[in-house]
Amino acid sequence: MCIFGAAAATASVAVFRTSCPVERAWCASSETAASDWVDVVHGVSVGAYEFFTLAAMLTLGVGALRRTAPAPRWLGGVSIALAIGSMLLLAQTSGAHVGSWQRLWVADNLGWLLVVAWIATRRDPPVE
Repeated sequence: MCIFGAAAATASVAVFRTSCPVERAWCASSETAASDWVDVVHGVSVGAYEFFTLAAMLTLGVGALRRTAPAPRWLGGVSIALAIGSMLLLAQTSGAHVGSWQRLWVADNLGWLLVVAWIATRRDPPVE
């Protein structure tokens, strides 16, 4: 459920990009006031994406640590570590290098999703 919520929010983030009325370098700056409804939708969508992604990470992490999730136990530690990293990276997106922090944040979240997808689709060798 959380992954589907994150996917919907990601689509909204992509469709409703922030406008760049002044300088392109400061386009993604969170210090820039929202200038129109598209910027507001983009900002709300980013918040929803982070909420759903963190919820999915923590659900999997806690389930794996409690041994109630079908995923490997090590995935719980990875999920919690990447959830903490995601929050720390998102908190850095108001400084001088906004774009770099945002790219690292997206890489953190998508890296976690790739690991989860790999685990979900891997096939165990047949037992003989």
